[in-house]
Amino acid sequence: MTTVLRSARWVLVVGLLAGALAGLLLDLHLDRSPASSDAQLVLSNGTATPASSEKASTEASYIANQTPTYAALATSDDVLGPAAASVGTTVEALRPEVTVTGLQDTSVLVIEVRADTPSRATAEATALTQTLSGQITRLETPPGQPPRVLVTTSSPASAPAPRYVPPWGLLTVTGALAGLLVVVLGAAVWASGVPQRAGRRFSAWLLRRPTEAELARIPATDPRERRDDPEVAVAKVAGHWLSKLRNRG
Repeated sequence: MTTVLRSARWVLVVGLLAGALAGLLLDLHLDRSPASSDAQLVLSNGTATPASSEKASTEASYIANQTPTYAALATSDDVLGPAAASVGTTVEALRPEVTVTGLQDTSVLVIEVRADTPSRATAEATALTQTLSGQITRLETPPGQPPRVLVTTSSPASAPAPRYVPPWGLLTVTGALAGLLVVVLGAAVWASGVPQRAGRRFSAWLLRRPTEAELARIPATDPRERRDDPEVAVAKVAGHWLSKLRNRG
């Protein structure tokens, strides 16, 4: 087997490169996007005024105009600082993971947090939702009065489904090793001589000369016709067997 491998070094190289290329393609097509957790906050009028009153309409307009400001507030140090501290990270690490937007023509804030694991994304989204809600309430509460804006969590932080993604490059290495293994196994089978013996047996069966008994069983088209000479009979038998092989294929 060692001799076979030494004489077919280029096959090893081809198997290694082909396996590595296949693994690299799998690496490139894997979904490596971070886990994402979403939450929603609803902003509503906190003053005790009838919904049909002019003051309630004014408050609703005020909240709608302030919604983009609240979304921008979510990435400020006043909100990210306490949220990062509660989950054991830093403001600099948390800020790029956070996206807060206001739904158009509504008073709803959508919070999205991306992290490397589902559990971390959920924990950070929960912490940010609580911190942002508290900060908005403090800003919109005049001294000695109830809050002007009520913040309600309409949708708590979602829990992304856990999934395993192999580290970058692992599939490439695995593919290269698999390619080498296929070549080694092929060399072992070839060194055993089984493929060669099977090929010789098949060739002998396909090209064998028919026996006299088989020649005698060749049906004649007309009983009065004389039998062909042996060379013609052999050609007919060979054509007969080849026709049967084609029909089987």
